[in-house]
Amino acid sequence: MIRYKIYQNQQKKGLNAGKWFARAVSDETFDLAKLAEHMSKHNSPYSSGVIKGVLTDMVDCIKEL
Repeated sequence: MIRYKIYQNQQKKGLNAGKWFARAVSDETFDLAKLAEHMSKHNSPYSSGVIKGVLTDMVDCIKEL
């Protein structure tokens, strides 16, 4: 679930001065193993090990870019 925190812009001047906004708040973080385990439980034919392998390869490719 994504939670949001409401805050008011404290600038004195400008387009957004005094306006209210929402920011996403992180409660927990998932490492690749935890994410793979979670994804495998969503009616996936792939095991968490296979998913973790794909995610790990994806991270390696992103680092190359």
